[in-house]
Amino acid sequence: MTTSVIITLGILAGALQLIGYLVYAYLMTDDEIDPNPYTWLMFAYGTLLLAVLEFDNIFSVPHLDFKAFVLLILPTVCSFGAIYIFWKIWTHNGTRQNRQSVWWPEDRGDQVSLLMDLGITVCYVVTWFVLLWALMTEERRLVWAWWLLFLSNVSTFPGFFPMLREVWHTPETEDWRPWIIWTAAY
Repeated sequence: MTTSVIITLGILAGALQLIGYLVYAYLMTDDEIDPNPYTWLMFAYGTLLLAVLEFDNIFSVPHLDFKAFVLLILPTVCSFGAIYIFWKIWTHNGTRQNRQSVWWPEDRGDQVSLLMDLGITVCYVVTWFVLLWALMTEERRLVWAWWLLFLSNVSTFPGFFPMLREVWHTPETEDWRPWIIWTAAY
């Protein structure tokens, strides 16, 4: 793939993600959707971790070019977007569906999902810090960084559980439009 194609796709993916988050935030403002706070909590810290890992991976490469920075657009937009959506949910907590807490779910499946995701995240963070401070070759560190990126994406699955459970029972809590935009971005 040529550099110009990679740059174009990176910018387009980031722009689509941003548009998806703006549409989602607008739908939240109009009370057309009621996002699941536990899913968005997991998305917020999960995408932040992913962005940090992506930045670490990119900056560990000896020769940086513009193409490398363009590849950071998508995880950066996802991170800021997820954090913003969670912040909006948190600031409006209690006004929707009588949710008692954004921090601890009432549903047992949501509790397991949150604990599983937190456990995976703690393992990644501890492993990442060990890798940063351990004596190892840069090549080995790069391999571990790639594995951490892969595994951090796997941890997305527990994050979707609370939202999918809620949408199964009350489909009106979500809207398909931002999800189509986000899918197109990927």
